[in-house]
Amino acid sequence: METLSVQNPQDGYDELLANIRRLTVMVLDNLEAGSRDRTLDQGQKPLLSSTGARLLRLWRAALREGFPESG
Repeated sequence: METLSVQNPQDGYDELLANIRRLTVMVLDNLEAGSRDRTLDQGQKPLLSSTGARLLRLWRAALREGFPESG
C-alpha cells in the first residue's frame, strides 16, 4: 500500500480522486449492466445503488474540499 509523499502530497491526493472516480464508474456501470441484463438479484440492486451513491458523495466532497494547504 502506498503512502502520501511528504515532498508532494498533492500527487497522493490526485491519485485518491482518480481511484474514487474509477471505483464510482465501475460500480455504476455494474449496476446499469445488471439492471439492463436482469442479472442482479433483489439484494444486489440496493447494495450497488447505495454504494454508488456513497461513492458519488465522497467524490463530490473530495472535489469540493480540495487538497488542504499546508502551513
